[in-house]
Amino acid sequence: MKITSAKVIDVRVPTSDNMLGSDPFHKAPDYSSAVLHLETDGGLRGVSVVFTVGAGTDWIGHGIQDLATLIVGSTLEEFCEAPVKLYRRLNDHHQLRWLHDGVFRMACGAIINAMWDLWAKAEGKPLWKLLVDLKPAFVVGCIDWRNLKDALTPEEALKILEKAGETKVDREEAMSELGPKAYCTAGWLGLSDEAILATVRKLQGEGFDAFKVKVGLNSSEDVARLKFMREAIGE
Repeated sequence: MKITSAKVIDVRVPTSDNMLGSDPFHKAPDYSSAVLHLETDGGLRGVSVVFTVGAGTDWIGHGIQDLATLIVGSTLEEFCEAPVKLYRRLNDHHQLRWLHDGVFRMACGAIINAMWDLWAKAEGKPLWKLLVDLKPAFVVGCIDWRNLKDALTPEEALKILEKAGETKVDREEAMSELGPKAYCTAGWLGLSDEAILATVRKLQGEGFDAFKVKVGLNSSEDVARLKFMREAIGE
């Protein structure tokens, strides 16, 4: 299956109108995304989403579009054989690596994530299932260890994965039935207590019992906000 084209879509939502997403550093964010579509000659599409907060989404889009030229014409089979090769091809580009952190890393991630999405679709599995079905040695081989070995070696990681594999079937069965624990953000920093409470009650009605709250402007207000949130959701 060959990658035939790459399209980037710039999606922006004016969340700043209602102060949604606000925190101490991002006082009026517009939650946005650069969405990558990798088209193939097999009829499948690999999709990834790079989250941004408004201005600069076009920067990410240009970076993704530029890097995508390195994989158009390549095959899914090449990626599946050794995903780390694509990681290194993108991150170790002899000129672009000068830009390494920030936009460049996010653009690289968009391409790699879209390829994983494409692989899962080709296998007819959700992405999480594709990942947990991979052999421990293959997972270890997907990682670029150059900056990790002082904290964790490939050999140590392999032992951890192999040991965890002994109980994987039971844990997968439980996760398939219950799903992962999910929370929802309710306490955006720019919202009033009344608006937060209304959001909490709405989300509780949808089954949520865990909530995220933003803090960081000053400690007294943070403590008051946390106390208010705890009283609102209970123990």
